[in-house]
Amino acid sequence: MRPRPVLLSGDVYTSSARTPWGGTRLVERFGKRSGFARIGESWELSLGPELPSRTRDGLALSALVEGDRDEWLGPSRERSAGLLVKLLDADEPLSLQIHPRDDHPGLGRDESGKPEAWYVVHAEPGAWIAFGWSEGVQREDVLAALRRADGSLASQLQRVPVEIGDCFVVDAGTPHAIGPGVTLVEPQYVTHGRRGVTYRYWDWERRYDTQGRPDPAGTARALHVDEAVAVTDWEAVGTALLERSYKRFGAPRRDGELSFELLAGQASSPNTPAIDALASDWLRIVRIAGTGTKPFFHGESLHALTVLEGTATFLDHHRAHVLELGPGDTAAIPARHDDLWLEGRGLHAIRASIEP
Repeated sequence: MRPRPVLLSGDVYTSSARTPWGGTRLVERFGKRSGFARIGESWELSLGPELPSRTRDGLALSALVEGDRDEWLGPSRERSAGLLVKLLDADEPLSLQIHPRDDHPGLGRDESGKPEAWYVVHAEPGAWIAFGWSEGVQREDVLAALRRADGSLASQLQRVPVEIGDCFVVDAGTPHAIGPGVTLVEPQYVTHGRRGVTYRYWDWERRYDTQGRPDPAGTARALHVDEAVAVTDWEAVGTALLERSYKRFGAPRRDGELSFELLAGQASSPNTPAIDALASDWLRIVRIAGTGTKPFFHGESLHALTVLEGTATFLDHHRAHVLELGPGDTAAIPARHDDLWLEGRGLHAIRASIEP
């Protein structure tokens, strides 16, 4: 028998000091619990060494996968193992960040680039995401604003008003900052066994105490301006960047027939036609919504199913119960599995994987 989907523990979090911008919606909406007052990031699926996933039974996901790499990871094993999926919630804007390409010469031997994508789960009225520079902004404009340290850099960012169902593909070289009042699913690719690198351009002139709380007398977070400028794609600005990297898919139809909608990547099955999907060389993101039962086709790599609303139940080919997920749950699903069906009830979920 081939491996079956497993439910992950769902309790792997970054510290408040590392994510001082974190909010309370991961607790209120998904029942996440930690020793921190706020949760910025919940690492839903990770095979990496930094914050590795465990199953609900306490087994390291990496150990489970190593026991049957071909079945769990598929033909592109090393690439498939680079999948990282997070839930992220911001009450304050994140720092302005950027990720390098994998071939950036400044990366250390244990470091990796980090292409990622965002799917917006919740947005407060007026919520926004800063995505690239505004039309006409040049390297010299950014450097001058950074030298002034007066907050004027904010006016050079391209701010995108967001709502539920918005999707972004965040390629290397794109400056970005998630704004306050935004909750999202964040699939990423990090080279297996390495640590994904983020360079901070700017942090809104903020200072913090040692626990990550705002404190005018505290310490500013470390910046990496030289590195950030060096990896920036200065041609990716304005509307041209948005046209290729952002799309508004609208709220999910939870009251309709169960559907599989490709948001980013290439089509992988008859259930996910590639109409209007964002292009991505790294990530494949599928939204599953509605009520009903449909085949859950084999993939070519490890994938994660994260339930945001309603319930998802995996059934075997006899329609016997295999696994049930509710809001805030994530399952790791092997690339190769025996025939499965997915039963959704008022479902809203994201399926994420690496493009082989």
